[in-house]
Amino acid sequence: MDAATNAEFNLLVAGYPSAVVVDRNGNYIALGLDDGIDSTVVASTGGAKTDGNMYTLTGIATTKDLAPFLDSATQTSFLAVVS
Repeated sequence: MDAATNAEFNLLVAGYPSAVVVDRNGNYIALGLDDGIDSTVVASTGGAKTDGNMYTLTGIATTKDLAPFLDSATQTSFLAVVS
């Protein structure tokens, strides 16, 4: 496991970030807008060469309302910022 990657994940789980995800239908959904996303990270390595070295990231966002979908104008603005 890479030390720099571990450090980045540690920063992620120390805060309560928000996220935008894209579902399989191409819908953009904003998560964690009220209180952020509480995350855990588990690093795992395999014993054999064919086993993966990976991170499992689990996030839980507790909000009073369902996560909103981004409209097309907001999607365009969001993509301009993150690209």
